[in-house]
Amino acid sequence: MDNVLAESASAEVKLERNEQLLKAINHALSIFVSEHDSFSLFSELLSDFLTLTGSEYGFIGEVLFTEDQQPYIKTHAISHLVWAEETRAIYHEQLAKGMECSDLSTLYGEVLVSGETVISNNPKIDPVRCGLPESHSPLQAFMGLPIYGAGELLGVVGLAGRSSGFDKSVCDYLKPLSSACGNFLRAYRADKKKQKAEYELQSYKNHLEEVVEQRTEQIEASLREKEILLKELYHRVKNNMQVMIGLLCLQADDIDDEYYAGLFIESANRIQSMSAVHEHLYQSDNLSDIDMLDYIGLLVNTIQHTTGVAEIDVRLDVDDVKLKIEEAITCGLIINELLSNSYKYAFPDNKGSIDIQMSHIENNKIKLIVKDDGVGLSVTSRIEDAQGLGLNLVYKLVSRKLKGRLQLENSEGSEFIITFSHKGAK
Repeated sequence: MDNVLAESASAEVKLERNEQLLKAINHALSIFVSEHDSFSLFSELLSDFLTLTGSEYGFIGEVLFTEDQQPYIKTHAISHLVWAEETRAIYHEQLAKGMECSDLSTLYGEVLVSGETVISNNPKIDPVRCGLPESHSPLQAFMGLPIYGAGELLGVVGLAGRSSGFDKSVCDYLKPLSSACGNFLRAYRADKKKQKAEYELQSYKNHLEEVVEQRTEQIEASLREKEILLKELYHRVKNNMQVMIGLLCLQADDIDDEYYAGLFIESANRIQSMSAVHEHLYQSDNLSDIDMLDYIGLLVNTIQHTTGVAEIDVRLDVDDVKLKIEEAITCGLIINELLSNSYKYAFPDNKGSIDIQMSHIENNKIKLIVKDDGVGLSVTSRIEDAQGLGLNLVYKLVSRKLKGRLQLENSEGSEFIITFSHKGAK
Protein backbone atom coordinates (compact mmCIF):
# COMPACT_ATOMS: atom_id res chain seq x y z
CA MET A 1 0.00 0.00 0.00
CA ASP A 2 2.85 2.37 0.86
CA ASN A 3 4.43 1.70 -2.53
CA VAL A 4 1.15 2.53 -4.29
CA LEU A 5 0.82 5.79 -2.36
CA ALA A 6 4.44 6.68 -3.11
CA GLU A 7 3.98 5.98 -6.82
CA SER A 8 0.77 8.03 -6.86
CA ALA A 9 2.49 10.96 -5.15
CA SER A 10 5.39 10.72 -7.58
CA ALA A 11 3.01 10.73 -10.54
CA GLU A 12 1.23 13.81 -9.17
CA VAL A 13 4.54 15.66 -8.76
CA LYS A 14 5.58 14.70 -12.30
CA LEU A 15 2.23 15.85 -13.69
CA GLU A 16 2.49 19.15 -11.83
CA ARG A 17 6.02 19.76 -13.12
CA ASN A 18 4.95 18.96 -16.70
CA GLU A 19 2.03 21.35 -16.31
CA GLN A 20 4.44 24.10 -15.17
CA LEU A 21 6.65 23.36 -18.18
CA LEU A 22 3.69 23.55 -20.57
CA LYS A 23 2.54 26.84 -19.03
CA ALA A 24 6.03 28.29 -19.53
CA ILE A 25 6.03 27.31 -23.23
CA ASN A 26 2.53 28.69 -23.81
CA HIS A 27 3.41 31.88 -21.92
CA ALA A 28 6.44 32.43 -24.16
CA LEU A 29 4.36 31.70 -27.26
CA SER A 30 1.73 34.22 -26.12
CA ILE A 31 4.42 36.92 -25.83
CA PHE A 32 5.84 35.94 -29.24
CA VAL A 33 2.39 36.18 -30.87
CA SER A 34 0.93 39.27 -29.14
CA GLU A 35 3.97 41.47 -28.50
CA HIS A 36 6.72 40.33 -30.87
CA ASP A 37 9.28 41.85 -28.49
CA SER A 38 12.46 39.77 -28.35
CA PHE A 39 13.72 41.40 -25.13
CA SER A 40 10.49 40.59 -23.25
CA LEU A 41 10.32 37.12 -24.80
CA PHE A 42 13.82 35.99 -23.79
CA SER A 43 13.61 37.72 -20.39
CA GLU A 44 10.44 35.75 -19.60
CA LEU A 45 12.01 32.55 -20.94
CA LEU A 46 15.02 33.02 -18.67
CA SER A 47 12.70 33.69 -15.72
CA ASP A 48 10.90 30.40 -16.48
CA PHE A 49 14.20 28.48 -16.74
CA LEU A 50 15.24 29.84 -13.33
CA THR A 51 11.87 29.14 -11.71
CA LEU A 52 11.54 25.62 -13.09
CA THR A 53 15.03 24.63 -11.88
CA GLY A 54 15.22 26.69 -8.70
CA SER A 55 18.37 28.44 -9.94
CA GLU A 56 19.53 31.83 -8.68
CA TYR A 57 20.80 33.35 -11.90
CA GLY A 58 21.53 32.63 -15.52
CA PHE A 59 21.51 33.89 -19.08
CA ILE A 60 20.21 33.13 -22.57
CA GLY A 61 22.72 33.89 -25.31
CA GLU A 62 22.82 33.60 -29.09
CA VAL A 63 25.85 31.99 -30.74
CA LEU A 64 27.46 34.36 -33.25
CA PHE A 65 30.77 34.38 -35.09
CA THR A 66 33.50 36.96 -35.63
CA GLU A 67 34.88 37.74 -39.08
CA ASP A 68 37.53 35.06 -38.57
CA GLN A 69 34.80 32.55 -37.60
CA GLN A 70 35.49 32.52 -33.86
CA PRO A 71 32.31 31.78 -31.89
CA TYR A 72 31.08 34.07 -29.13
CA ILE A 73 27.87 34.59 -27.18
CA LYS A 74 25.64 37.67 -27.26
CA THR A 75 23.11 37.66 -24.45
CA HIS A 76 19.41 38.26 -25.06
CA ALA A 77 18.58 37.93 -21.36
CA ILE A 78 20.73 37.85 -18.24
CA SER A 79 20.13 37.89 -14.49
CA HIS A 80 20.87 40.96 -12.41
CA LEU A 81 24.59 40.42 -11.77
CA VAL A 82 25.41 43.58 -9.81
CA TRP A 83 27.74 42.25 -7.11
CA ALA A 84 29.47 45.59 -6.49
CA GLU A 85 28.59 49.25 -7.02
CA GLU A 86 31.15 49.72 -9.79
CA THR A 87 29.50 46.98 -11.88
CA ARG A 88 26.02 48.52 -11.73
CA ALA A 89 26.54 51.07 -14.53
CA ILE A 90 28.18 48.45 -16.77
CA TYR A 91 25.31 46.02 -16.25
CA HIS A 92 22.57 48.53 -17.06
CA GLU A 93 24.50 49.89 -20.05
CA GLN A 94 24.93 46.42 -21.58
CA LEU A 95 21.53 44.96 -20.60
CA ALA A 96 19.42 46.22 -23.52
CA LYS A 97 21.97 45.80 -26.31
CA GLY A 98 23.33 42.47 -25.01
CA MET A 99 26.63 41.45 -23.47
CA GLU A 100 29.23 39.80 -25.67
CA CYS A 101 31.26 36.93 -24.16
CA SER A 102 34.11 35.48 -26.19
CA ASP A 103 36.31 33.69 -23.63
CA LEU A 104 36.14 30.01 -24.60
CA SER A 105 38.19 28.84 -21.61
CA THR A 106 35.13 29.04 -19.36
CA LEU A 107 32.22 26.84 -18.42
CA TYR A 108 29.94 28.46 -20.99
CA GLY A 109 32.82 28.41 -23.48
CA GLU A 110 33.03 24.63 -23.01
CA VAL A 111 29.41 24.42 -24.24
CA LEU A 112 30.40 26.34 -27.39
CA VAL A 113 33.44 24.17 -28.01
CA SER A 114 31.83 20.79 -27.31
CA GLY A 115 28.28 21.53 -28.41
CA GLU A 116 27.07 19.47 -25.45
CA THR A 117 25.57 20.06 -22.03
CA VAL A 118 28.13 21.07 -19.42
CA ILE A 119 27.42 20.41 -15.73
CA SER A 120 29.71 21.48 -12.93
CA ASN A 121 28.41 21.04 -9.39
CA ASN A 122 31.67 22.18 -7.86
CA PRO A 123 32.84 25.12 -10.01
CA LYS A 124 35.28 26.15 -7.30
CA ILE A 125 37.68 23.39 -8.36
CA ASP A 126 36.62 23.05 -12.01
CA PRO A 127 39.68 23.53 -14.29
CA VAL A 128 37.72 25.64 -16.81
CA ARG A 129 36.11 27.86 -14.22
CA CYS A 130 38.52 30.79 -14.82
CA GLY A 131 37.66 32.40 -11.52
CA LEU A 132 35.13 35.12 -10.66
CA PRO A 133 35.39 38.91 -10.36
CA GLU A 134 36.36 40.26 -6.95
CA SER A 135 33.48 40.28 -4.41
CA HIS A 136 31.27 38.16 -6.73
CA SER A 137 28.95 35.82 -4.82
CA PRO A 138 30.08 32.15 -4.74
CA LEU A 139 29.11 29.99 -7.74
CA GLN A 140 27.51 26.90 -6.19
CA ALA A 141 26.63 24.96 -9.32
CA PHE A 142 26.50 25.52 -13.09
CA MET A 143 24.73 23.95 -16.05
CA GLY A 144 25.15 25.08 -19.67
CA LEU A 145 22.54 23.89 -22.18
CA PRO A 146 23.27 24.04 -25.93
CA ILE A 147 20.27 25.30 -27.90
CA TYR A 148 19.90 23.71 -31.33
CA GLY A 149 17.67 24.42 -34.31
CA ALA A 150 17.70 22.31 -37.49
CA GLY A 151 20.96 20.72 -36.36
CA GLU A 152 22.71 24.08 -35.86
CA LEU A 153 24.00 25.37 -32.51
CA LEU A 154 22.01 28.60 -32.14
CA GLY A 155 22.47 29.53 -28.50
CA VAL A 156 23.37 28.66 -24.93
CA VAL A 157 21.31 28.75 -21.75
CA GLY A 158 23.45 29.07 -18.63
CA LEU A 159 21.98 28.39 -15.18
CA ALA A 160 23.75 28.67 -11.83
CA GLY A 161 23.17 28.72 -8.11
CA ARG A 162 20.91 25.66 -7.72
CA SER A 163 21.35 24.50 -4.14
CA SER A 164 20.88 20.79 -4.96
CA GLY A 165 23.12 20.94 -8.02
CA PHE A 166 22.36 19.82 -11.57
CA ASP A 167 22.17 16.41 -13.22
CA LYS A 168 20.98 14.79 -16.45
CA SER A 169 17.39 14.58 -15.21
CA VAL A 170 17.21 18.38 -15.03
CA CYS A 171 18.56 18.60 -18.58
CA ASP A 172 16.01 16.04 -19.83
CA TYR A 173 13.16 17.84 -18.05
CA LEU A 174 14.07 21.13 -19.77
CA LYS A 175 14.30 19.67 -23.30
CA PRO A 176 10.82 20.87 -24.45
CA LEU A 177 11.54 24.40 -23.20
CA SER A 178 15.05 24.30 -24.72
CA SER A 179 13.55 23.18 -28.02
CA ALA A 180 11.02 26.02 -27.90
CA CYS A 181 13.86 28.45 -27.14
CA GLY A 182 15.68 27.17 -30.25
CA ASN A 183 12.58 27.78 -32.38
CA PHE A 184 12.22 31.29 -31.02
CA LEU A 185 15.89 31.98 -31.82
CA ARG A 186 15.33 30.73 -35.38
CA ALA A 187 12.24 32.93 -35.73
CA TYR A 188 14.19 35.88 -34.27
CA ARG A 189 16.96 35.43 -36.83
CA ALA A 190 14.47 35.07 -39.68
CA ASP A 191 12.65 38.19 -38.53
CA LYS A 192 15.91 40.18 -38.40
CA LYS A 193 16.72 39.08 -41.94
CA LYS A 194 13.22 40.02 -43.07
CA GLN A 195 13.46 43.45 -41.43
CA LYS A 196 16.83 44.04 -43.05
CA ALA A 197 15.49 43.04 -46.46
CA GLU A 198 12.41 45.26 -46.03
CA TYR A 199 14.60 48.17 -44.96
CA GLU A 200 16.88 47.66 -47.95
CA LEU A 201 13.88 47.42 -50.26
CA GLN A 202 12.38 50.65 -48.92
CA SER A 203 15.73 52.44 -49.19
CA TYR A 204 16.07 51.24 -52.74
CA LYS A 205 12.59 52.49 -53.63
CA ASN A 206 13.47 55.95 -52.29
CA HIS A 207 16.60 55.95 -54.40
CA LEU A 208 14.51 54.90 -57.41
CA GLU A 209 12.37 58.03 -57.12
CA GLU A 210 15.47 60.25 -57.33
CA VAL A 211 17.06 58.65 -60.41
CA VAL A 212 14.07 57.09 -62.22
CA GLU A 213 14.33 59.41 -65.24
CA GLN A 214 17.97 58.46 -65.88
CA ARG A 215 18.08 54.81 -64.96
CA THR A 216 14.49 53.51 -65.16
CA GLU A 217 15.15 50.18 -66.82
CA GLN A 218 18.21 49.38 -64.70
CA ILE A 219 16.52 50.31 -61.42
CA GLU A 220 13.32 48.38 -62.15
CA ALA A 221 15.30 45.26 -63.02
CA SER A 222 17.19 45.53 -59.75
CA LEU A 223 13.95 46.14 -57.85
CA ARG A 224 12.47 42.94 -59.22
CA GLU A 225 15.48 41.06 -57.84
CA LYS A 226 14.86 42.58 -54.43
CA GLU A 227 11.20 41.57 -54.55
CA ILE A 228 12.20 38.02 -55.40
CA LEU A 229 14.51 38.08 -52.36
CA LEU A 230 11.71 39.36 -50.13
CA LYS A 231 9.35 36.68 -51.42
CA GLU A 232 11.97 34.06 -50.60
CA LEU A 233 12.30 35.48 -47.08
CA TYR A 234 8.52 35.30 -46.60
CA HIS A 235 8.71 31.70 -47.78
CA ARG A 236 11.48 30.91 -45.30
CA VAL A 237 9.60 32.54 -42.44
CA LYS A 238 6.60 30.39 -43.36
CA ASN A 239 8.80 27.27 -43.42
CA ASN A 240 10.24 28.11 -39.98
CA MET A 241 6.71 28.43 -38.64
CA GLN A 242 5.79 25.08 -40.17
CA VAL A 243 8.74 23.53 -38.30
CA MET A 244 7.39 25.00 -35.05
CA ILE A 245 3.91 23.64 -35.88
CA GLY A 246 5.37 20.19 -36.54
CA LEU A 247 7.27 20.17 -33.25
CA LEU A 248 4.17 21.21 -31.29
CA CYS A 249 2.09 18.50 -33.00
CA LEU A 250 4.75 15.86 -32.29
CA GLN A 251 4.82 16.94 -28.65
CA ALA A 252 1.01 16.73 -28.55
CA ASP A 253 1.15 13.17 -29.89
CA ASP A 254 3.34 12.19 -26.93
CA ILE A 255 0.87 13.57 -24.34
CA ASP A 256 -1.84 11.20 -23.14
CA ASP A 257 -3.90 13.89 -21.42
CA GLU A 258 -6.33 15.28 -24.05
CA TYR A 259 -6.54 18.68 -22.34
CA TYR A 260 -2.80 19.35 -22.41
CA ALA A 261 -2.43 17.85 -25.87
CA GLY A 262 -5.18 20.21 -27.02
CA LEU A 263 -3.23 23.21 -25.73
CA PHE A 264 -0.31 22.26 -27.96
CA ILE A 265 -2.67 21.90 -30.95
CA GLU A 266 -4.21 25.31 -30.22
CA SER A 267 -0.75 26.87 -30.18
CA ALA A 268 0.04 25.18 -33.49
CA ASN A 269 -3.17 26.60 -34.99
CA ARG A 270 -2.19 30.12 -33.90
CA ILE A 271 1.13 29.82 -35.66
CA GLN A 272 -0.67 28.37 -38.70
CA SER A 273 -2.80 31.54 -38.96
CA MET A 274 0.40 33.64 -39.12
CA SER A 275 2.06 31.23 -41.52
CA ALA A 276 -0.87 31.61 -43.94
CA VAL A 277 -0.10 35.33 -44.36
CA HIS A 278 3.49 34.65 -45.38
CA GLU A 279 2.33 31.91 -47.75
CA HIS A 280 -0.19 34.36 -49.26
CA LEU A 281 2.55 36.97 -49.78
CA TYR A 282 4.91 34.41 -51.26
CA GLN A 283 2.31 33.49 -53.90
CA SER A 284 1.08 37.04 -54.50
CA ASP A 285 2.29 39.75 -56.87
CA ASN A 286 1.47 42.34 -54.20
CA LEU A 287 3.99 42.23 -51.35
CA SER A 288 2.39 44.94 -49.19
CA ASP A 289 -1.39 44.28 -49.03
CA ILE A 290 -3.36 41.19 -48.00
CA ASP A 291 -6.73 40.50 -49.66
CA MET A 292 -8.79 39.66 -46.58
CA LEU A 293 -11.51 37.71 -48.43
CA ASP A 294 -8.93 35.24 -49.77
CA TYR A 295 -7.02 35.14 -46.48
CA ILE A 296 -10.12 34.59 -44.28
CA GLY A 297 -11.36 31.92 -46.69
CA LEU A 298 -8.01 30.12 -46.35
CA LEU A 299 -8.20 30.36 -42.53
CA VAL A 300 -11.74 28.96 -42.44
CA ASN A 301 -10.82 26.03 -44.68
CA THR A 302 -7.77 25.24 -42.51
CA ILE A 303 -9.77 25.32 -39.26
CA GLN A 304 -12.59 23.24 -40.76
CA HIS A 305 -10.05 20.66 -41.88
CA THR A 306 -8.43 20.63 -38.42
CA THR A 307 -11.71 20.19 -36.52
CA GLY A 308 -13.19 17.73 -38.97
CA VAL A 309 -16.70 19.16 -38.37
CA ALA A 310 -18.56 19.56 -41.68
CA GLU A 311 -22.13 20.20 -40.40
CA ILE A 312 -21.42 23.75 -39.19
CA ASP A 313 -22.07 26.33 -41.93
CA VAL A 314 -19.54 29.18 -42.06
CA ARG A 315 -20.74 32.18 -44.09
CA LEU A 316 -18.39 34.95 -45.25
CA ASP A 317 -19.46 38.51 -46.04
CA VAL A 318 -16.20 40.39 -46.63
CA ASP A 319 -15.89 43.68 -48.50
CA ASP A 320 -12.92 44.51 -50.73
CA VAL A 321 -10.69 44.98 -47.69
CA LYS A 322 -6.93 44.94 -48.05
CA LEU A 323 -4.74 45.19 -44.94
CA LYS A 324 -1.03 45.53 -44.30
CA ILE A 325 0.77 42.40 -43.10
CA GLU A 326 0.77 43.28 -39.36
CA GLU A 327 -2.96 44.12 -39.37
CA ALA A 328 -3.77 41.00 -41.40
CA ILE A 329 -1.82 38.71 -39.05
CA THR A 330 -3.55 40.23 -36.00
CA CYS A 331 -7.02 39.85 -37.57
CA GLY A 332 -6.15 36.30 -38.60
CA LEU A 333 -5.19 35.39 -35.04
CA ILE A 334 -8.43 36.91 -33.71
CA ILE A 335 -10.57 35.01 -36.25
CA ASN A 336 -8.65 31.80 -35.49
CA GLU A 337 -9.36 32.09 -31.75
CA LEU A 338 -13.05 33.02 -32.10
CA LEU A 339 -13.80 30.48 -34.83
CA SER A 340 -11.99 27.71 -32.92
CA ASN A 341 -13.93 28.59 -29.74
CA SER A 342 -17.25 28.40 -31.63
CA TYR A 343 -16.38 24.99 -33.07
CA LYS A 344 -15.35 23.68 -29.63
CA TYR A 345 -18.03 25.11 -27.35
CA ALA A 346 -20.97 26.67 -29.22
CA PHE A 347 -22.51 23.58 -30.85
CA PRO A 348 -22.85 20.52 -28.60
CA ASP A 349 -24.62 18.67 -31.43
CA ASN A 350 -22.13 19.92 -34.08
CA LYS A 351 -24.91 21.75 -35.96
CA GLY A 352 -25.30 25.48 -36.50
CA SER A 353 -23.89 28.43 -38.38
CA ILE A 354 -21.12 30.99 -38.01
CA ASP A 355 -21.00 34.38 -39.75
CA ILE A 356 -17.79 36.30 -40.40
CA GLN A 357 -18.19 39.85 -41.69
CA MET A 358 -15.60 42.52 -42.48
CA SER A 359 -16.43 45.92 -43.90
CA HIS A 360 -15.35 49.55 -44.20
CA ILE A 361 -17.24 51.98 -41.98
CA GLU A 362 -17.07 55.72 -41.42
CA ASN A 363 -13.87 57.60 -40.46
CA ASN A 364 -11.56 55.13 -42.23
CA LYS A 365 -12.37 52.33 -39.81
CA ILE A 366 -12.76 48.59 -40.28
CA LYS A 367 -15.48 46.52 -38.60
CA LEU A 368 -14.96 42.79 -38.03
CA ILE A 369 -17.85 40.66 -36.75
CA VAL A 370 -17.68 36.99 -35.77
CA LYS A 371 -20.97 35.54 -34.54
CA ASP A 372 -22.60 32.15 -34.09
CA ASP A 373 -26.09 30.87 -33.23
CA GLY A 374 -24.81 28.42 -30.64
CA VAL A 375 -25.37 28.15 -26.88
CA GLY A 376 -23.58 31.41 -26.07
CA LEU A 377 -20.80 32.10 -23.61
CA SER A 378 -21.09 31.17 -19.96
CA VAL A 379 -18.53 33.81 -18.96
CA THR A 380 -19.02 37.47 -18.10
CA SER A 381 -19.47 39.89 -20.99
CA ARG A 382 -16.29 41.66 -19.84
CA ILE A 383 -13.98 39.72 -22.08
CA GLU A 384 -10.91 41.31 -20.52
CA ASP A 385 -11.75 39.30 -17.37
CA ALA A 386 -11.68 35.99 -19.26
CA GLN A 387 -9.25 33.46 -17.79
CA GLY A 388 -8.66 31.28 -20.86
CA LEU A 389 -5.65 32.01 -23.06
CA GLY A 390 -7.83 32.22 -26.21
CA LEU A 391 -10.28 34.98 -25.19
CA ASN A 392 -7.63 36.80 -23.19
CA LEU A 393 -5.40 36.76 -26.27
CA VAL A 394 -8.25 38.17 -28.40
CA TYR A 395 -8.67 41.08 -25.97
CA LYS A 396 -4.93 41.83 -25.97
CA LEU A 397 -4.69 41.65 -29.76
CA VAL A 398 -7.59 44.08 -30.22
CA SER A 399 -6.55 46.56 -27.54
CA ARG A 400 -2.76 46.47 -27.94
CA LYS A 401 -2.07 45.56 -31.55
CA LEU A 402 -5.07 47.05 -33.39
CA LYS A 403 -5.67 49.83 -30.84
CA GLY A 404 -9.33 49.04 -31.40
CA ARG A 405 -12.56 48.36 -29.53
CA LEU A 406 -14.11 44.96 -28.71
CA GLN A 407 -17.80 44.41 -27.91
CA LEU A 408 -19.49 41.15 -26.95
CA GLU A 409 -23.19 40.41 -27.47
CA ASN A 410 -24.25 37.20 -25.75
CA SER A 411 -28.03 36.98 -26.19
CA GLU A 412 -28.67 34.65 -29.15
CA GLY A 413 -25.38 32.85 -29.46
CA SER A 414 -22.15 34.85 -29.26
CA GLU A 415 -21.32 37.92 -31.31
CA PHE A 416 -17.93 39.64 -31.21
CA ILE A 417 -17.78 43.12 -32.77
CA ILE A 418 -14.34 44.61 -33.38
CA THR A 419 -13.67 48.09 -34.78
CA PHE A 420 -10.28 49.62 -35.47
CA SER A 421 -8.77 52.47 -37.45
CA HIS A 422 -7.05 51.74 -40.74
CA LYS A 423 -5.20 54.60 -42.43
CA GLY A 424 -4.97 52.71 -45.71
CA ALA A 425 -8.70 51.86 -45.87
CA LYS A 426 -10.10 51.75 -49.39
